[in-house]
Amino acid sequence: MTEKERRKHTRAKLRQIAQAGQQETEGTQHEIMGSTKDVSEGGVRLEAREAFDVGSDIQVTFAMGEEIIEVKGNVANFVIQEDGTVSMGVRFSDLSEVSRKLIEEYCKKKLSDQTER
Repeated sequence: MTEKERRKHTRAKLRQIAQAGQQETEGTQHEIMGSTKDVSEGGVRLEAREAFDVGSDIQVTFAMGEEIIEVKGNVANFVIQEDGTVSMGVRFSDLSEVSRKLIEEYCKKKLSDQTER
């Protein structure tokens, strides 16, 4: 089974500045700045200079149009690219209904735009 066949949700390209953070100890948080690569109702792929460990629970913030999405997720995987950046897959664990709808509508629109070409 290919990776595409395993996916429950359609991914759409999304290039936005993103911030990911992980609570380390009481009162401190490790934060990473990067950008989104793509998004679906199930998760987001981030590109950054460093990654959190697989299995880490993190908070991700990124823009979608004029809305700001803040979501909790779990690092599913990461790959170190040839240029030294990291591509990190984050599976959403706590997505609000409002954010889910925004992402769903965005993905449908992007898919529709691609099929019209």
